[in-house]
Amino acid sequence: MIKKVKIFSRKNDLTVKQVKEVLGCFKEITFETDFAEAYKDEFDSRLLADSRSQHPLMQEFVGALLGNSADIVIHPAKELPYPLNDELEVIALTDTLVSKNSGKLKETPFETHPLQGNLVVITKRNNEPLRKLFRKIDIRKNFGKVYLAGFGPGDPELMTIKTDRVLSEADIIFYDDLLDSSCLKKYSGEEIYVGKRKGKHSKNQDEINRILYEAALKGLKVVRLKGGDAMIFGRGGEEINYLRQRFIDVEVIPGVTSAIAAAAETLIPLTHRGVASSVAFCTGHPENKIRIPDADTLVYYMGASSLKIIAEKLMRNGLSGDTPTAVIRNASLPSQQVLTTTLKKIVTDNIVAESPSLIIVGDTIKVNNYVGELL
Repeated sequence: MIKKVKIFSRKNDLTVKQVKEVLGCFKEITFETDFAEAYKDEFDSRLLADSRSQHPLMQEFVGALLGNSADIVIHPAKELPYPLNDELEVIALTDTLVSKNSGKLKETPFETHPLQGNLVVITKRNNEPLRKLFRKIDIRKNFGKVYLAGFGPGDPELMTIKTDRVLSEADIIFYDDLLDSSCLKKYSGEEIYVGKRKGKHSKNQDEINRILYEAALKGLKVVRLKGGDAMIFGRGGEEINYLRQRFIDVEVIPGVTSAIAAAAETLIPLTHRGVASSVAFCTGHPENKIRIPDADTLVYYMGASSLKIIAEKLMRNGLSGDTPTAVIRNASLPSQQVLTTTLKKIVTDNIVAESPSLIIVGDTIKVNNYVGELL
């Protein structure tokens, strides 16, 4: 049983009061506290709105924990670096009456950091006795969980069993544009549309991040349902970072990405022995982001409006004008359309693609004699 704990924190009037309030929850423990000198208030003010900033004291705190001169560090949550050192972990996120009642925080002339007023308790990883001790003050146990789930390319039968299960258990579902919303009617959770198409965003990414966070703070089981796979041009990484920086538990459930679905539906292999041993997934917009990787098969997502630009770039970079190219619209849906052509014809015939379309470029398209057959 723990009798004594060595603490390291910073010597700031508000933080000292917050730490004392936290320690008051553990009457049976003797705490030995070391307060490091705080840095200037100008740095603290900047941190209120800037989640990318890192307090200079954090390096000192990390050294204290890894060097065993402190058992725990208690520090303002908004200043915690992300990701945290691999050898450390946060064992509690706390809220204090001192911070809630602070007039200084109420009078800030700008939007404060969402973790303003919270403290984190940090220790070396896998310290089970300290985890157990501080669990009673950890407000994270009241938070919900966010699932980033891939719906697949559009056909509901291509959705995974696990995604179906979490949808059936969800309190709230934030769903994307590229899926049939009628498929969600069988689920009891509240449905909120947050789809984005080129030039038409129901909500921008910052708003989506915020509403996911706010729903999780209420203790809800949240599903962020995305077309295709969340980790392939789905901005899943941005949402993960935003939520984890705010101590929200996130789980990713993979989905069938449209490149795989298009290959299956058209019977065009993305790799083929003796023809293509590599494949690259690329974004098809904006123009300055279009890349030409060194791969045998190239797949361009979201490239309908840039089809001619992509073809011209590929030919300028050495690909033959006769290189087979397939344009697949609405892969896996009854409205699917497939056009097979060549890079040169896209330019000379001024071929236009409708959104949403996927573009496959490479010799695997002609492996099964599909060029011209699917026009």
